[in-house]
Amino acid sequence: MSKDFVTKNLEKIIKESYENYVKEWKNSSYIKVPEFKNAYLERNITPIEQKYLLIHKLPKLHVENPEMPKMLPEIPIKLLRKLPIYLNKTLEIQINDDHLEYWAWTAEVFNEYKNKVAFFNDIDEEVKKAIFTLFHACLMELMHPPVTKETFLLNNIITMIVSRHVQNVVLKKYLVAAPLAFLVFESLIKNLCKHYNTIANLRERIRLGFLLKNKFEKETLPMLPEEFKANIIEFNDTIEAIWGDGRKKWYNIISEWRNNLLHGSKTWLPKVYGVITNYICLILWHFIPEEEYEKNLKSIIDRIRFSKEMTLLYGEIGRHFTFYPP
Repeated sequence: MSKDFVTKNLEKIIKESYENYVKEWKNSSYIKVPEFKNAYLERNITPIEQKYLLIHKLPKLHVENPEMPKMLPEIPIKLLRKLPIYLNKTLEIQINDDHLEYWAWTAEVFNEYKNKVAFFNDIDEEVKKAIFTLFHACLMELMHPPVTKETFLLNNIITMIVSRHVQNVVLKKYLVAAPLAFLVFESLIKNLCKHYNTIANLRERIRLGFLLKNKFEKETLPMLPEEFKANIIEFNDTIEAIWGDGRKKWYNIISEWRNNLLHGSKTWLPKVYGVITNYICLILWHFIPEEEYEKNLKSIIDRIRFSKEMTLLYGEIGRHFTFYPP
C-alpha cells in the first residue's frame, strides 16, 4: 500500500469522522446551549469523543491495518498540514483532545526546527517566545475529566493545593490565549508577506484588516505553493462557513474578533484562540521540510519517550522543555 494511498484513505476517514462528530453533538442531549459555536466548551468526554476522535480512532485503525498510523505524530506530514482545516470544523462544538494533541505535536516539531529553517530564522526571537507561550497557554490544564474515583479525588487535591489565582487563570485561559494568538498570527502573516516581498518592513504599521485582505490574500496568497495556497483557502472557508453568518469574509471576521477583544468591546470570544492557533499551526507546518522531517521523525519520538520516562522519575521537571504529549 503506497504512502499516498494511506494519506488519502486516512484523510477521508478523518473528514467523515469529524463531520459525524459535529452532527452527533448537535443531535445529542449531553449539553444544552443556545448556540454551540459561541459557547465555551472544552474537553467534555462523551461516547461521541470515544467514537470519532483520532486519539481513540488511530490505535484501532492501526490494529486493523498496520500501515495506518497508531498515533497523531505518525500521520503523514501532508495530512498534518491539512489537519487544522478539519479540526476547525469540530471547533463549532468544542476544543477537544485532538486539538490538544495536535497543538502539542506542532509545538514539539516547531521547537525542533525553529533554528533550522530560513523562514523560522527570520522570525523575531521574542515572537518565537510568544509562539511557545501561546502553546503552553493552549495546553494548560489542572483538572482531569472526573471519569474515575481516582481522578475525582485528584481534582479535589489539586483544588486544595494549587493557588486560586492559577486556577482562575487556567479556568479562563481563553482570555489569556486569545491576545497571544493574535500577536503571533499577525507577526507570522507579516513574516509571510515579507518572505514573498509584498511588504518591505516587518515594523510597518498596517491595520490587520488591510494586511489580511490586501497584502496577504490579494498579493501574497497567489505566490504560495499550490498545496499551501489550497489549504489556506479551505481553512478560510471554514471560518466563513461557521462564523461568517453567510455574509462576512474571513478577514473581516478575524479583524472584528481581534478589535473587539483588544479594544475591550467584547471579551466573550471563547473559540477564537482555537481558530487562530489552528491557523498558526497550518502556517508553521508548511515550512517544515518534508523529507528531513520524515527522516528525523523516529529520533524526535524516541527523545519524547525518554523525556516521558524522566517524568516518571523526576515529575514534570523531567519534561520541562517538551510539549508532547500534552
